[in-house]
Amino acid sequence: MVDAGLRKEIRRMLEVKDQPFDNSLAARSIDEKLARLRNNPAARAELAARVDGYKQQEKDAYKSRAIVKENAEQIGALSTPEAADLRRQQTHLKEQERQLKASAKRQELAQQLLEWRQACLVRDSANRVKRAEAAKEAAEATAIRQKAELATLLVFGASRMQILADTIVRARIQRKRDANMVAGSIVAQKLWRGIVARRKYLRTRAAIITIQRFVRERVWAMRFERRQKASELVHAFILELDRSSAFLRAVKELQHRMEIENRRSLALGQLRKAHFNLVLQQWQNAEEVALEEIKKAAPPKSNFKAPPGDKLKQVQKKAAGPTSQQLRDAEAKATDPIALSNATAVPELVKASVVTAYLSCKRDAFIRAGVARWRATVQYVKWWQPQHQLETARSLVDANFPGFTPFQPPPGVKFRPSAGEAELKAIMQHGVQLVLIQRLARQEDVVSKERAGLEEQLARKLLGAKRISLDDGGLQDNIFNQDAQA
Repeated sequence: MVDAGLRKEIRRMLEVKDQPFDNSLAARSIDEKLARLRNNPAARAELAARVDGYKQQEKDAYKSRAIVKENAEQIGALSTPEAADLRRQQTHLKEQERQLKASAKRQELAQQLLEWRQACLVRDSANRVKRAEAAKEAAEATAIRQKAELATLLVFGASRMQILADTIVRARIQRKRDANMVAGSIVAQKLWRGIVARRKYLRTRAAIITIQRFVRERVWAMRFERRQKASELVHAFILELDRSSAFLRAVKELQHRMEIENRRSLALGQLRKAHFNLVLQQWQNAEEVALEEIKKAAPPKSNFKAPPGDKLKQVQKKAAGPTSQQLRDAEAKATDPIALSNATAVPELVKASVVTAYLSCKRDAFIRAGVARWRATVQYVKWWQPQHQLETARSLVDANFPGFTPFQPPPGVKFRPSAGEAELKAIMQHGVQLVLIQRLARQEDVVSKERAGLEEQLARKLLGAKRISLDDGGLQDNIFNQDAQA
């Protein structure tokens, strides 16, 4: 005979998936048990067999109840004390059976709850152990990385780090100074744009008032046909004015984008300059160290005196100096990897050849750049000679570039005079006029732009709201000139 409470519990377990989610431990465990039951065919078959057994037991119970009922009816028909005792015994037996099943069910549920709690404790302890292991691994990785960084800093050395720190400090100071200058110019530009916007608003307001007064006083005093034509003309004038303002807005947007690009190029230039200063400082330190080592490794002076003939030849050879072919051979030898690998036994010779080749290349490159730069100024000489202002130009150069010299070799190193240096000195005598020439050309450009702007404003006043195309350079020059002045 199946207990009614057990049937309710089975029905509740089978229908728990349709109930709302319960946050209690028992509900979660029941959900897990149902999920395992759905995914396990063997368990489902076992449960089906148990249900069939319960149904069979229920059928047997129905039969026994029918027999008991028939007997009770017979006993009741007799109405004897034995029938009442039998009924009481049956009721007592049923109550005992129900209590036994309920106690067994409670013990089973208590055992399941205990198992669920133990499983939760085991899972929490495992998660706690995993978190502790992960934190320990992260701390070990951090310690290893910090040790590697410290070792890298120690390998770099104090001198290189000091040079790098000084360069970075100077670059930061220069960047801050440039940022302040840019911020000041931006504030001035914003102020000027506000003034221009206010002027534009006042002009637009005055034009609107004038148009409204004209419409009230003149247009509405006309007849219908003339009034319609005048209204069409006023409407076309307003549309043309709006198109011209749209063109001005497009030009302003172009100027804004150009300003952003200029700021970006300025920042990139500052970064490039900082990198160049760092590399140049490192090269100069390397040159000084190499020259000191060469001086230390130089052999002592010999007291041997050569015969007169040989001495004369040596003096002549020393006065002639090394030829260009000898310099090229020295540079090739200094940059030859095979020669460098074979010269490991004499490192001072390798350092000497490398420094000599580097300094010679540096000198030749500087001379070539200077000659190419100052040759471009020769074309101004014929135009500048009638002006009779050479002293003014020289004073401007001295004021802008004090102590400027074309090339100064490192201390202790002497180079023979070459044709490139002589040509450079000859050209520099006439090249001091370049600065003043450029300033005069710049002033002429400014004056021409201002004149074009005034002509464009006069044309606007004369022609009214005539549209100006993109090909008209006067308007563009005037706008860019205003921004340059701001």
